[in-house]
Order: sequence, then structure tokens, then C-alpha cells
Amino acid sequence: MTDPWVLGGVMGAALAAVLWRCRSVTPSGAVAGCALTTVFLGAGGWGAFSAFVLLVLGGTVVTRLGRARKPGHGRRRDAGQALANAGPAAVLLLVVPAAPGAIAVAAALGAAWSDTASSEVGLLAQRRPRMLLFGPAVEPGRDGGMTLLGTAAGIVAAVTAAVVAMAFGDSSFLVPVMVGAVCGNLLDSILGATVESRICCYGNEIVNALASASGGCVAWLLVGGA
Repeated sequence: MTDPWVLGGVMGAALAAVLWRCRSVTPSGAVAGCALTTVFLGAGGWGAFSAFVLLVLGGTVVTRLGRARKPGHGRRRDAGQALANAGPAAVLLLVVPAAPGAIAVAAALGAAWSDTASSEVGLLAQRRPRMLLFGPAVEPGRDGGMTLLGTAAGIVAAVTAAVVAMAFGDSSFLVPVMVGAVCGNLLDSILGATVESRICCYGNEIVNALASASGGCVAWLLVGGA
């Protein structure tokens, strides 16, 4: 049987090549994606790998939807963005005990996927976003701006992540992964509205990492935190 770390490296290289071909990542993003794939499959097996693939491929699809209508369309994802979205899940995979760890990893990746879906689909909404959904109207793409369409897309993405996690685990994965993913998504918007602009240089990456990590931690706490 092929060593999972070796298989992860091979599949990571293949995934990176596909994303590079689709002009979705920079060279650093491709390298980071390959390394993350290796970790998720090598240390977490097919469940963690599938959750990561959902984030990567799902994120690529929603990013390309209506691309010409989006501010900054055509921008490739770099290593910083890849590590911000999936790095916390990789850390949880390596430090949290196996059973709750699998749920925490799925929720962390689900939070990143839910946030990506909300952000990218929300840019296609006909109405202007509102600050944290109920505040004043803001321009599309504004940190903390939310639309009903984007919110719905984020919830659907969270449910999808939970179903994928359940397929490789059991029914106990469904609720904590879904709740963790939604909580991480919401925290991203709250931090975007309040502190992201005050963080120099890597504010978006830091907020994304915190949101992803919080999604995993919420799910971990829901299953007992041990």
C-alpha cells in the first residue's frame, strides 16, 4: 500500500498543477497548496483531504462565477491566503486528539469554505451589501459587508462541508461541523467590520486565519473539547 504522505505529495502536486493551469494560484500558492494537501492526506486521511479539496475546488468555482463583475477579478491566490484559510486546520490536525480532531479540522476548513462562498457569491447580489447584514449599506467588497445571497451561500457551503465530513466519519460530525463553519464565517465578517482595517499589511490573512481556527474550536467544544 502506498504511504499516505507520499500519495499526498503526488496528489498535492497534481492539484497544484490543475489550479496553476486554471490561473487560480500564484507559484507560492501552488507550493503551499501542495504542502497542505500532503499534510491533510498524510496525517488526516481521506476525510481531511476531502474537506481540503472541497475548500480548494469549491473556492475556485465560486471565485470564477461572474468573474468579470467582481472587483479585482482575475487575482490569483498566493501562499499567504492558502495558509490563512487552511493553515489553522493543519495545526488542529496535528495537535488535537484523533476523534475530536477530525471534527475540528473539518469545521475549520468548512469555515474557510463558507466564508469564501459568502464573499464570492455575495459580490453577485443585485442589492448593495449592508454592514453585518443589518447595518447601513456599503459598497460591494467592503470588509464586514453582507448580503442575503452571500449569507445563504455561506450556509449552503457549511452544510456541504458537514455532509462531506459525515460521509468520511459518522452522523456525529454533521451538527458540530455545520455550526462551527457558520460561526467561523460570521466571525470573519465581525472582525472584518471592526478590526481588519486596523491591522497593517496582512489584515485579511490574519482575520481569515482567526475565523478558520474559531470554526474548528467551536466544533471541538461542541463535542466535548477532549
